[in-house]
Amino acid sequence: LLTQAHQLAATDTIEGLQQAIATASQIPMNRALRNEAQSWIYVWKNQIEELEDRPTLMAARKLAAEGRYSQAIAEASNIRAGRAIFDEAQAAIAGWRREIRALEQARQRSLNRSTARNEAEARTPAPVLTPIPTADGASSAPVDDDAASPSPVAPAPVRQPLPHRIDTVPG
Repeated sequence: LLTQAHQLAATDTIEGLQQAIATASQIPMNRALRNEAQSWIYVWKNQIEELEDRPTLMAARKLAAEGRYSQAIAEASNIRAGRAIFDEAQAAIAGWRREIRALEQARQRSLNRSTARNEAEARTPAPVLTPIPTADGASSAPVDDDAASPSPVAPAPVRQPLPHRIDTVPG
């Protein structure tokens, strides 16, 4: 019976494994191979659970690969405690939760930097633009007084109009 059960289990299908379990279960309690049969029944039940749950975990991993971590967690949570790949599913869920936390922390840091930058810009006064008189008395384009201002300790330079002609050779 045990040899026949192994042959049925070799198909590596849920149906084959179920038939192997049913066949091995026929070994009577007082027979020498009963304990070995029970061990194989345990192994085959775990294989069935893995075959049943593996598609769920693979679907969850696909969702996670797409960045849909909450949905991946919900999908993997369908694998119940005590099942063959429950621990594997729980480890994956823990990893996805860490990823969600890391993304949230990165988003929060970015938001904080953006808020700080906006607050700094709000505290900085707008530049005052002042026209500069030209030699003919007209005004040139406005100049940013703050950008051109020297430090408060030094006196402000006197702006002279540019000459219209430069003599390079005397006379």
